[in-house]
Amino acid sequence: MGEKVNYLGGIFVSIAGAYFLFFLVCRKKTRNISVYAAFLVIFLACFVLLKYMCVNGAERFHLLFYGILSGVLFWALRIDVQNKLIYVYTTLLVCLVGAVDEFIQAILPMRCFDERDIVMNWFSGGLGMLFIAFVLKPVWDTAKGGKRVLP
Repeated sequence: MGEKVNYLGGIFVSIAGAYFLFFLVCRKKTRNISVYAAFLVIFLACFVLLKYMCVNGAERFHLLFYGILSGVLFWALRIDVQNKLIYVYTTLLVCLVGAVDEFIQAILPMRCFDERDIVMNWFSGGLGMLFIAFVLKPVWDTAKGGKRVLP
């Protein structure tokens, strides 16, 4: 059973990668090669994290969950933060949530604290922010008061 769970992280990253590649090519019609280069680097970094940072299957979901959390926080904060500091604020919030999550696990009786999980959470949130900044590339819409929106 452990090996099947270990492959699920790679399967989820592959499915998400295929979806976003489809989004870039067919929906957004991106022609800029640097976007695809950033996509490839982030995609490969996800697999490196899965291979070398995760010991058991459950840890492989940190990449997915904290990557999604960074996206959700980004789109929630974009309403109030109208400059490029949104990337810093979002990354710090994801890191804080990951650290608090691990410290809570330290005091629970059937859970254990692992500093490697904190690092994995931070990397996952950072990769999520890099993905938004360099692949999705939200733009300033000055007609809406300078708020960031996806085209």
